[in-house]
Amino acid sequence: MARILIADRVPFMSNITTFALQYGGHDVVEVAVDGEQAIEYHMSLEPDLTILEIMLPKLNGIEVLEKLKRISPGSKIIICSTVRKDAMIERAMAHGAESYIIKPFQILSFLSEIRRIVGDEEICPDLIQKHATSQDELNKMLGKILTRSITPEEISAFLKDKNR
Repeated sequence: MARILIADRVPFMSNITTFALQYGGHDVVEVAVDGEQAIEYHMSLEPDLTILEIMLPKLNGIEVLEKLKRISPGSKIIICSTVRKDAMIERAMAHGAESYIIKPFQILSFLSEIRRIVGDEEICPDLIQKHATSQDELNKMLGKILTRSITPEEISAFLKDKNR
């Protein structure tokens, strides 16, 4: 299980990312809503991985990436954003991002990339077989999250059932 920090200004996007990571057996240690908070949390919590959105207030994701790589060169950081511009992707990779994931993402592909980056073979190695949950089931759950027609109890029950 990896300890992961998320930085995203949009609550429903950070909720989806949190859901996906928890489904994959990871621990979301904190969610930052701006670039300055992301740096503060990263330095104090020392997560295994930090996931940054490009469009953050105060400092954007690339600025946060640059600062964190300067302060803590060994940090594993990925960009997860709706920004699809080649120049932005190239800039992120040039500044040391481990990966650039375009939103919206397929949960199982996202988790596979997270697993590759954190390099922990104990993290759900056979996720599809272990949980026997199809991408359609995950998409239905995400649809409920997006439309806010799901209760916290339903999310908890779903995650508890899938993490057995």
